[in-house]
Amino acid sequence: MEHNPYAAPRSIVADVAVPAGKRPRSVSAALVLLGIALAFEVWDAIPALRQVSVGELSVLGFIYLVIRLSVLIWIWTRIARGNNWARYTALVFTLLALAIYLFNLWYMLSSLPPTSKYAPDVRAIIVSASLILFELVALYLLFFPGTDWFRSRAR
Repeated sequence: MEHNPYAAPRSIVADVAVPAGKRPRSVSAALVLLGIALAFEVWDAIPALRQVSVGELSVLGFIYLVIRLSVLIWIWTRIARGNNWARYTALVFTLLALAIYLFNLWYMLSSLPPTSKYAPDVRAIIVSASLILFELVALYLLFFPGTDWFRSRAR
């Protein structure tokens, strides 16, 4: 029996399946927060149907709203399945939403004259801030306490 140093190895080589593991509480809590934010966004989008019918909102604006909500739902279901890229995508979308919210808030408050009889829509300000806060807390839970679960699923 000769030993050939150039022969292919005889050992069996296979990818080891990493067990998915149970979803941690922090990830489940983040998904609940994202679900609450989604419910508020859908509730806030319902009046858009009336706005389209009376001409206050274009059909294109409504289509954008539906596509935006569909993409959010898709990303959040991917987070629930443990896709690591979905966390980062949600982070980018949330940071963009935060920047847009802060710019709109600044513009709205700075454009009102001090003696104006029109007050800003406080309900809309609070709801928008709450949604972004829910998403930021959810992202914290996904990136810090829940990060090991996503890393174990990425292997």
